[in-house]
Amino acid sequence: MPRDDADAVAEKLLSQLFRRSLEDGVLTSQERGRLNRLAGRLEISKSGREAVLRRTGVQELKDKMQAAADDGVVTSEESAEIAQLRQTLGLGVAMTSTIDGSVLKKTGKYERTASASAVLADVEAIRSLDAEAEHKVRFWTGILCLSILPLAGGFVMFAAEWVPAGAGLAAIGLVTLVTAIVKRSQYGQLDVEDRRYELVAGMLNYLSRDMAADEQVSVSIDFRAHNHKSKFQKKGKVGHWNAMFHVDPWMVMKGRLLDGTKYAVSMIEKQQDRYRTKRSASGKLKTKRKTKNASEAVLTLKVKQKRYPELSAHTSTVDASSVRLPGWVSVKTVGVEEEGLTLRSTTKLGWDVYSPGEREQKHDGVHWMVMKFMYLYSLLNQAKKA
Repeated sequence: MPRDDADAVAEKLLSQLFRRSLEDGVLTSQERGRLNRLAGRLEISKSGREAVLRRTGVQELKDKMQAAADDGVVTSEESAEIAQLRQTLGLGVAMTSTIDGSVLKKTGKYERTASASAVLADVEAIRSLDAEAEHKVRFWTGILCLSILPLAGGFVMFAAEWVPAGAGLAAIGLVTLVTAIVKRSQYGQLDVEDRRYELVAGMLNYLSRDMAADEQVSVSIDFRAHNHKSKFQKKGKVGHWNAMFHVDPWMVMKGRLLDGTKYAVSMIEKQQDRYRTKRSASGKLKTKRKTKNASEAVLTLKVKQKRYPELSAHTSTVDASSVRLPGWVSVKTVGVEEEGLTLRSTTKLGWDVYSPGEREQKHDGVHWMVMKFMYLYSLLNQAKKA
């Protein structure tokens, strides 16, 4: 079976299981686990899996809304079912996207100020573009590898003095090779890091529950590599290693919650590209390279001072050791800045974004951010009672 046909069948099977799981309007951790395991067995990537689930969920919601409106009357039970399904899917009222793949490819950035539901729709579009790009990159990588065969065959025939045939076969291989390299590079520009947009989606699914439906949220995501030339800081030494230091503030999200509190979340990646050259025992010069990364998350809550008059006095005694965050994260600072609270934390461990049922068991970015919100709100509540 051709790969495209196999992928279509796999996605259909995953979609059917998801529809059955949504029949009661609730998606349990066990059901999510079954979906993840099926996607793994069908060799569907994480971004591809989420794209299938998102498309299926949106269609299921549209079908339910249409069925409810068919008789001209939407009952309270039907409204409750639709609301429950919206909450399960993490969907807002609007489901339109402004994403332009050519602009994303050219700039490597996504920036928009809109409702949470509109941003989530954009994330879905990015997810779909990413899934398609991953598929195309794999396809053209396979073509690139296969192009070696006619190239090698052409050279063999040429050496055997079958010049015209050898030259023709080598030319086919060369054209195929160049085409594959160009196509792979083009699609590679849209093959972005999943966790960057999944972190935004996961956070908005949580925060939108405490935001007005029409509240605007400002989101900026930089999908370019952490060591992109624009993010270079300096050269230096780390022990015996030469190092190139890069700082990448790749995500900023700002909004306001129902209680009037303004929040700003930013993610910063600090990357060191290290290298050193030494002479081996045989006299050959060898260059070794390695990369070191650290992720830093900054959360700021700005509040009305009259609501928390004792905030500064209360938080002045807060110690970083009292902050409750996931064990794989280290606290840098916590304190009061410009009528609000700021919490900075960092980790050198790798992290990703997982399904809700897996978040507390893994190095999950959404769980990390939610814990930061919970801690700062605990300080606000304590200051209010003081």
